[in-house]
Amino acid sequence: MKTIAIITQARTSSKRFPKKILQTINGKTLLEYHIERLLWSNLPVIVATTDNPADKAITNICKLLNIPFFRGDEFNVLSRYYYAAKKFGLATIIRVTTDCPLIDGFLISDALRRFSNCDYLSNTIHRTFPRGMDFEIFTFRVLEKAFQNSTFFHEKEHVTPYIHTTNPKAFQIKSYDLKDDYSDYRITVDTKDDFIVVKELIEKFKCNTYDCKQIVSVLCENKYLVDINNCVHQKVDKLYFRLATEDDISIVYDVLNDPIVRQYSFAQEPFSFSDHKKWFADKLRSDNYFIFIFTLPDQIPIAVVRLEITQDKCAEVSIAIDQKNRGKKYSSKMINLASEYAFDQLALKTLVCHIRTNNTKSVKVFTRAGYHSKKMITYKNIECFELRRLKQ
Repeated sequence: MKTIAIITQARTSSKRFPKKILQTINGKTLLEYHIERLLWSNLPVIVATTDNPADKAITNICKLLNIPFFRGDEFNVLSRYYYAAKKFGLATIIRVTTDCPLIDGFLISDALRRFSNCDYLSNTIHRTFPRGMDFEIFTFRVLEKAFQNSTFFHEKEHVTPYIHTTNPKAFQIKSYDLKDDYSDYRITVDTKDDFIVVKELIEKFKCNTYDCKQIVSVLCENKYLVDINNCVHQKVDKLYFRLATEDDISIVYDVLNDPIVRQYSFAQEPFSFSDHKKWFADKLRSDNYFIFIFTLPDQIPIAVVRLEITQDKCAEVSIAIDQKNRGKKYSSKMINLASEYAFDQLALKTLVCHIRTNNTKSVKVFTRAGYHSKKMITYKNIECFELRRLKQ
């Protein structure tokens, strides 16, 4: 086995579209299209699937195509990559996912030539490529560091957040971009609408033989294809978070001082940056206060979740989300991730939120995140709802 290889992760238990990679077009599964196009790179391809018995269907296809595979933890995908890379003696890993049946192997070859004087290179840092052309390139040394140091569940589930989001200053990171932005195009398969688009691209336009540039041309010339799945939001589970640092002072200020955020806060008056600077420094030094910065895969911060330990094994949780990202169903997921961190990493037993009575949307958001036992109380001299979530 060469020391450079592509590892693609595969499973059949997708929540939105189960067994999607086993769907067929012209008698061939999406997994087969995916692997065939990866081989355009002239690099070895390894399939990293799970130890779930249901994923034997994946290993059977690998055997049929004479493609090596590795089986590992279904949910700790970082460990799956680490042990697969270690087993095959890899020094450099290209990470892709099997929900990209029309990924371009030639694109990966070109990116690999540019992978020098850096630890990590990807075309997802600043999105310009269509979704479905995603790849990441990194060294085994960096992968091992992520494996040894990742503590958050999302770092283990999504493999690389420790590198590009939690600790980006520790690594040399490069972005691989297009001059024009085609990131609104979807040729990934997360939903049945996505599958309809890919099916049309292959059956009508023979796009399984086209490179990325040619596929983009087809989409530009046939806007009806784009309209089929343009209402599909990228999966909400691709949210990353990290603890705030001194560098985040302006991000936190902008989000917390937003007029809508202030309107529903218990202290409604806007605050000055000088006051915020002192408050922020105090909170970062505190052992009982945690500020989480949430980002999407492009690393742009979208929300601040705060957690303050108020008594033994109990903490208060609040969220403030950037105006551009409201209404996209991110909030409950972010609250849930922060809550799981509080239970798992801080050993807390009870989490509490207080919401003004006119903020019905936040009540629904926290309820979806597992907060219940709603009751009316007086908090900071204001009538509000109190909801709680207990560790299971």
